[in-house]
Amino acid sequence: MKPTDSQNESGEAPASRVPKLPGEEFHQSIAVAQLAVKLCELKKIELKWPSERAAARPEKFLEEAWRLIRRASEHVLRPATVMEIMTAGRWTAEALEKAIGAKLRIARPQTGAAQHYAFDQGVRLITGEKVLVRAMPLFRRFVRSRFEPEKISDDEKEKKAKSKIAQYQKNGFDYWRIELERDAFAKWKPGEKSRKAKQSRAARKK
Repeated sequence: MKPTDSQNESGEAPASRVPKLPGEEFHQSIAVAQLAVKLCELKKIELKWPSERAAARPEKFLEEAWRLIRRASEHVLRPATVMEIMTAGRWTAEALEKAIGAKLRIARPQTGAAQHYAFDQGVRLITGEKVLVRAMPLFRRFVRSRFEPEKISDDEKEKKAKSKIAQYQKNGFDYWRIELERDAFAKWKPGEKSRKAKQSRAARKK
């Protein structure tokens, strides 16, 4: 009797089969192999003797292909912004603080990196508002938004936000903190404007 699709030639059910490489590794391997083939073809063009061209095989160029891909990735990858870190996994504020701290530790000193800003000046720089009385309401809501993903009461969120602001008032901001917070604020503000506009429309309908 002819074996069915679910049987092998011996009539037994075949063993389960899975891909040898996970999806991401497979695609990376394909990219390296394709580049190795191209490098091999270029090398063959340079070689004069048929015996040398015959000896040039793609597998001999795999290591060089991988080095090129690694070097190319340095030009297309960048550190994640604070907001990307925040939204990627809906991290808690504490986890976000650790991530920011790690970014600060690995950052290389640049012009202005040693600067320190008092609280009032830092808040104005982060929000882009020149007047503190206009900047503070925005900054308070921005800091509180950090605690929104946490499953705690609104009172607890408010308490944590006030504690964080008090910490900033005591310590001020260094250069890198300003840069990171300003980047996060710029991404948060459009969503906050949209939320406030919806609240205003809803209030007018009542």
